[in-house]
Amino acid sequence: MLRPLAAADLRSLAHLWNSELGTEFPVTERVLRLVILEDPTFREGDALLASQSDTVVGAAWLKRWREPYEQPRFLETGFIGGLVVQADRRQQGIASQLLAALEQCLRLEGCTHVEVSGGLLHLLPGIPSSAADALGFFGRHGYAIDDEPHYDLLGDPGVLGTPVPGVRLARSVDEVLGFLAREFPGSWQLHARWHFLSGGQASDFVVMEHDGTVEGFCQIIRPNAWPPGPSTYRAPAWCGLGPIGVSERLRGRGLGHKLMQGSLHELAQSGVHTCVIDWTRLLRFYGQFGFAPWRRYYRAAKALT
Repeated sequence: MLRPLAAADLRSLAHLWNSELGTEFPVTERVLRLVILEDPTFREGDALLASQSDTVVGAAWLKRWREPYEQPRFLETGFIGGLVVQADRRQQGIASQLLAALEQCLRLEGCTHVEVSGGLLHLLPGIPSSAADALGFFGRHGYAIDDEPHYDLLGDPGVLGTPVPGVRLARSVDEVLGFLAREFPGSWQLHARWHFLSGGQASDFVVMEHDGTVEGFCQIIRPNAWPPGPSTYRAPAWCGLGPIGVSERLRGRGLGHKLMQGSLHELAQSGVHTCVIDWTRLLRFYGQFGFAPWRRYYRAAKALT
């Protein structure tokens, strides 16, 4: 039986997720509440549970960029935010039923395209490379799997982090949001807005000044910070970094390198030696600072007809 997820089900969902995926991708009930039910774009029916004899045996949820976090380029795109089924029930068609139900919800909302992972508060960047069964499942259901993976990276912020003139902690919310509205309108700007409305501080961002104007930014996630970022959902005692960006007119001058050095320096003050950068393909850039691949993920997509 499929039914909508309710707040009272989060403990069962966390138990199910961790029993199947917790070795590599542990998650807490609190994080699941954040990324599903507390997502301001969430609507009832976006998350479904499959139960047999009052036991939760499967779950799945979708994501949309909806008001007040609407993105014009995703008006007809929906996302599969997560899907998990008990290992001993995977031959019963439960995952297929959950996926079909979410796809139908997206069709009814006018979506013509669906991707695996995305939206305002994604839990994973895609299908883990270690989840061969999941890659095969989505392939059999018509999803095209990307050839090139995305990565989570690990590094030590103290190795190459150093103070840099002009790189400092942001002093105000407006300073951060003003820069993002000018240079990176879209998901980065919207996520930063959500972060501040959810209790985040200006000092969770590093900015770069050039000739008296903010021309770069980087989000930093300190250990056990709340709200966390996707980079620290699974390891709250570590720290996280990203996104990071420099204004378009100044790219190619090495300012991104300086911004990265200064941002790592700020994270190093926490005393934590493990930093996560999530969902990237920029291995060469981050590799300059000692970051190496940790997890690999594959994006998948299909047309909804």
